Amino acid sequence: MPENLGPKRDFAPNSVPLDPEVLWAAILSADPGRTMRAYDFLSPDDQQQVLAHLRRMAQEPDWQASQRDAARAALRALESQRPPPEDG
Repeated sequence: MPENLGPKRDFAPNSVPLDPEVLWAAILSADPGRTMRAYDFLSPDDQQQVLAHLRRMAQEPDWQASQRDAARAALRALESQRPPPEDG
């Protein structure tokens, strides 16, 4: 594993190609800051795909309880950082 993508390192643009296992380990890490840094590393399209996957993980019974809990924690971290909806 490249040193700059290890579990205790931040994600940084222009780094080596991202390993999906490293990304998901960070998103599901239960560390809100690490979850946000990994999420912010993604393109807007990838962010939407990750959110959709986390929502499925949090709700579908096929996932283990610990996986559902990790997905819920990631969703809480990500949703707490969202800007409030605009009145329109």
